[in-house]
This record gives sequence, C-alpha cells and structure tokens, in this order.
Amino acid sequence: MASSDMDSSFVQDNDIPDYAAMPRQKQEPSTPSIEMVFAKLKTLLRKADERSVDATWRRVGEILKAFGPHECAAYLRHAGYVSI
Repeated sequence: MASSDMDSSFVQDNDIPDYAAMPRQKQEPSTPSIEMVFAKLKTLLRKADERSVDATWRRVGEILKAFGPHECAAYLRHAGYVSI
C-alpha cells in the first residue's frame, strides 16, 4: 500500500469535533450526593448490627424512613437541582 493510499483513510481535520468550543456541564460537587446518602445509610446499618439477610433488608427499609423530606431536598440541592 502506498503512503498516499494510507493518507486518504485517515479522518480529515475538519471531521474532528472541537471539544474546547462545546459547552461544558456544570462541575459536580466534590462529594456526590449519592455518596453522602450511602455514607449515612451504611453508618446506620452498621449500628443496627443485623445478622441475617432478611433482617438487613427490613432494617434498610426502616432506616430509609430516617431520611426526611428536608434532608432529601438538601441532597438534591447539593447535586445541583436548585429548583427544589
């Protein structure tokens, strides 16, 4: 294969998107909200010290009730959903 044949198979420069010109998404918070929720859930679950799978799942259901509406709204605000 000649070098001129190889050149025609490459993408032309104008076919490559200009990523620098594209709008950027808002930067994520340093600690994602889901990580904050899981941290609290894991802490409360460890304190419960359940010893069976069924008991653990029942406890998870009970623990999730500890996340009140104001706290959930704060997690959503932290994630960038400011209309909450």
